This record gives sequence, C-alpha cells and structure tokens, in this order.
Amino acid sequence: MPTKKYTLNIEPVGDHLEVTIPEIGVTVATAGTTQREAEDAGMRAIIEHNMQKRRSRRRNTSQHQIKAS
Repeated sequence: MPTKKYTLNIEPVGDHLEVTIPEIGVTVATAGTTQREAEDAGMRAIIEHNMQKRRSRRRNTSQHQIKAS
C-alpha cells in the first residue's frame, strides 16, 4: 500500500497552537504550546480521519451485500 504524505501547518494563536492539515481539511487547536504537542494533535486528527474513512467504506460494503441478498 502506498504511503500517503500529509502537511502539518503549525501556527501560534494566542496562548496555544493550531495545526492545519490541508489534505484532509482539518484544523485542531492544541492545549499545549510545544511543537511536539502540535505534531501529536495533528497525528491524532489524521488517524481519526483515516479510521472514519475505513468505517464508512465498511458500512457501504455491508449495505451492498445486504441489498444483493
């Protein structure tokens, strides 16, 4: 399976950081102020996005099987 690359744009906003991932159209605010915390928040957002995509594919596949029966 090919590796997908994501861009993390990290910007300071007030007393926290915001991470934007343009490939999935998500922006998350971090509670912390370190780059590591921002990277972790971005990684969690990407993982959650991929899990939701996988769940919706499974749902669509199972609905297809039910209609075919």
